[in-house]
Amino acid sequence: MQKILVIEDDDLGRELYRVMLERKGFVVVEASDGEEGLALYDDSFDLVITDIIMDNIDGFEVIETLRGRSPSVRILAITGCKTIGTLDTLTLARKYGADGILAKPINWKVMISTICDLLVAANPFPQEEMWSNHSGLMAALQVFIEESRNKKPLPGEAEATAYLLGKGFPESHVQSFVDVVYQRALDYFKGEAQGVS
Repeated sequence: MQKILVIEDDDLGRELYRVMLERKGFVVVEASDGEEGLALYDDSFDLVITDIIMDNIDGFEVIETLRGRSPSVRILAITGCKTIGTLDTLTLARKYGADGILAKPINWKVMISTICDLLVAANPFPQEEMWSNHSGLMAALQVFIEESRNKKPLPGEAEATAYLLGKGFPESHVQSFVDVVYQRALDYFKGEAQGVS
C-alpha cells in the first residue's frame, strides 16, 4: 500500500483527508503542522500533502526542506489562501518544488485524480505498486476492456464495477480500485492492443 503524509493544521480537514484517503486504500499518517510533519517524514512516504499557511513551519518551508532531503517524493500543496501580498500562493508553492497544487475547498474527485497522477508520474503504469497489489482485479479488468472494445461508447466506471462485482471480487476492494485505475487501464490496454508500448 502507498503511504501518504498529510500535514494540515485544521483538525477537521486533516481528519477528513485521512478518512477519505484510507477509503481509497492508502496508508495515512497525520501531522498537525509543518514542524511535526518534518519530524515524522522519512523515505517510506510516497506522497506528502501539505497545507501552505500554518504556524511554526509553513508549507513553503516544508516543501523546500523535503526537496532537499528527498528529491523524489511527490508533494501536493493545498491552501485556501489565494495570495500572499501580490504573489499567487499556489504558483509560489510550485516554485518551491510542489509537484501538484490544489485550492480549497477541495473537490474530492479532483484531489484523488491529482494524487494518482503524481504517483503514476513517479512510478509509471503498469509497474506501479498500486496496481500490482491487485493483479487479479487487473487481469479481470483487462478481460472486461477487451470484451468491451467494440462497444460505442466505451463502458464507464459503473459498468466496470458491476462486471468485477459479478466476478466475485469484494465490494470494498472493487470500488476504490476502479476509481483509481479504470481510465488509465482503459488507455493502457487500448494502446497495447494497437501495439503501443
